[in-house]
Amino acid sequence: MEGIVKTEIIRFVSRTEYASVKSGLRDDSRYAAIGRIITGYDDEACTITYNTEEILPRAIDPRRKKVLLLFKNPHPGSVEAGLYLSAANSKTFWERFFEVSCNSSLLPLIYRGSWVQDIADAMVSGEYDSEFLYYFRCLYPFPSRQFNELKSLFSSAPVTYRKELVERSVADFWAFLRGQGIADVIVFFIDGMRILAGMLTASSSDAIGAIKRGVEEYVATGSLASFRRAYDGLKVKTPEGVTFYYNMNTRAKNHGAHLLKRYFTYNLEFILQDIMMKGERK
Repeated sequence: MEGIVKTEIIRFVSRTEYASVKSGLRDDSRYAAIGRIITGYDDEACTITYNTEEILPRAIDPRRKKVLLLFKNPHPGSVEAGLYLSAANSKTFWERFFEVSCNSSLLPLIYRGSWVQDIADAMVSGEYDSEFLYYFRCLYPFPSRQFNELKSLFSSAPVTYRKELVERSVADFWAFLRGQGIADVIVFFIDGMRILAGMLTASSSDAIGAIKRGVEEYVATGSLASFRRAYDGLKVKTPEGVTFYYNMNTRAKNHGAHLLKRYFTYNLEFILQDIMMKGERK
């Protein structure tokens, strides 16, 4: 889809590593979903060209705060559809995201038959009613159904995996932030907080548990301070001046049906409030 789907190239360090991954993509049914987003093989250059996704809103408005939503890597089905998290099991991400108070004007989009196209158009244009301008990116651009699928696919190409999928991805991430002038990042996978923000934490389940307890205390007391205490350590400002926030991962997006809003939505709402307050304190 125009403005979201983009082409990337992975360069292999040797013909042997290139041949092993190409063979897997072409001949192994486990990687059929990935194979569908491959657009070209160059046997001479040892490169594979593939489709991935990224949202850079076209709107320019210095009054709105730029926020990057960072995910681990794209799902091939979402890339094919042309919108982040557009697979059947992922659709409610957008509902939870739009249930955040400052995004509520976008909520009707999710109930349209053309919701994929309509949300994509809104996110790419940036012409929506919000104090924020949202950017979407994956740390690792190579799509797969599960991240472990990439580790399996590249098991016979370890040097290329390290150089292209790991080291290059991290370097490209920091270059992207500098190029776009983004200082606030919401991370939806705990490894991203470790790798990019240097955060030390026991596990994703511990972090999600703390967020849920903080939300429950907020609901019971009405005090945002109770949530902030539970959230302590999940917000990190780096020496580069970038503030990273951990939002519970998308697999937990529907937890908390007994609440007015789901845990996931409360987490996002409190993060965005903090970003807004940070700007006001300057």
